[in-house]
Amino acid sequence: NGLVLENGRPNGVKALGTGGRFEVAADVVIAADGVGSRVARWAGLNTTLKPVNIESGIQFQMVGVDLDPSMMEFYLGSRVSPGGYAWIFGKGRDMANVGLGVLGSRAQRRPIEYLRDFVAHMPNLSNGKVVEINGGGVPVSGPIKKTVRDNLLVVGDAAHQVNPLTGGGIDSAMRAGTIAGEVAAKAVEEGNTSEKRLNEYEKRWRKSMGRRLEQYLKGKEVLLSLSDDELDMLAKSLSGVRFDKISLTDLLKALAKAHPKFLWKLKGLL
Repeated sequence: NGLVLENGRPNGVKALGTGGRFEVAADVVIAADGVGSRVARWAGLNTTLKPVNIESGIQFQMVGVDLDPSMMEFYLGSRVSPGGYAWIFGKGRDMANVGLGVLGSRAQRRPIEYLRDFVAHMPNLSNGKVVEINGGGVPVSGPIKKTVRDNLLVVGDAAHQVNPLTGGGIDSAMRAGTIAGEVAAKAVEEGNTSEKRLNEYEKRWRKSMGRRLEQYLKGKEVLLSLSDDELDMLAKSLSGVRFDKISLTDLLKALAKAHPKFLWKLKGLL
């Protein structure tokens, strides 16, 4: 419900539980409250997102489907998932997670309507049954400008530490969370939790993943500039590629070689 402040500095959080309102004191608050982080905003950090920088995602857990559980399937295109992609992840012979993400600035309908259409047009899914539905927003803007204040650190989706190209954020959140925990523990032990001391977290996580996230942001912009026909053409050129044996750079080089006319669009990523 808010931050506990002491001399203008965060000193804990205000919460609401089944027993009513209460406060939790903390020498360092780590904001890991997801996209649109209220904790970060309460501390004066800018976490706002434009529609072009947030994916609205929804996922069905389905049973009674017919698929190869060893395969992961991805589908792109403005009719399937404008500004995003759809996925099918097998969880067993007849069970799968089926979902998609759409970009707020491009979608003409609600995400669940796109997903229902997708399922209805997939023969191996159309007879399945939805047993669980999950949804939420994913920031694809690249990280926020600042993730540190006196007594406070911001991590994961709250800091927009998400791969803007895929929307994946578990790996980067775990990395950032580990760094935040290490820095916070040392700072508390030293008795110095000032912004200057905690800035070690900012430097370390940006060194660890900052450049990579910037590159993926450029990748997102490239994909958004391609038409459905261009996406199909690029996808066909990847037939037979072992994705577990190739780096992103090698993949982009292969695409540029197969379709030289796209080189100018891909050059910023190479």
